[in-house]
Amino acid sequence: MPDPGPGPMDMLDRLRERAKELACLYLALGHTADPDRTPDEVCRDLVESIPPGWLHPDACWAKITIDSSVYEPADRIETPWVLRAPVVVLASLSAPSKCSTSGTSRRPMRGRS
Repeated sequence: MPDPGPGPMDMLDRLRERAKELACLYLALGHTADPDRTPDEVCRDLVESIPPGWLHPDACWAKITIDSSVYEPADRIETPWVLRAPVVVLASLSAPSKCSTSGTSRRPMRGRS
């Protein structure tokens, strides 16, 4: 039997996810666009703003490391489920800088068991 494709609710759920991701990106842009903000302020706000853009925001947290400075929530739980990306500060890639998002538990991707 052929797959009937996404139903109206599935499509609505996917649109909600895209809207949530876009809201997260716009919020991050707002944090980084103000030249009067210090890097500390930006990083603290980004750590709080990143998880709501993920599929399971209640099960993840963000960590930003720039040189020797580490920004992360106090109630974090270290797990093996981590995504990392380099951080560019003022158009310069600093080797020890990275942004990580960690999951507190393993969660299936949408549509998979």
